[in-house]
Amino acid sequence: MLPNLFPNDEHLPRGALDIGSNYILLGPQEFHQIKNFFSFPLQIYASLQNWRIQRGVSFSIHRFARLHLPNGQIA
Repeated sequence: MLPNLFPNDEHLPRGALDIGSNYILLGPQEFHQIKNFFSFPLQIYASLQNWRIQRGVSFSIHRFARLHLPNGQIA
């Protein structure tokens, strides 16, 4: 009778990205390719954060419009 009382969190909307700890990035999203000039400082930062990066792969950034918070709010 009340379908929204217990939401089904198993199915994410199309284009959504679960980033863990009950945070979900929601669309719309933009894709940006980073130029080689700016990729070197980003590679240094990524190595300091112990991110795994394949050598020879160019960087790209995905920008999301909304964030679904663990308490159910959308920011």
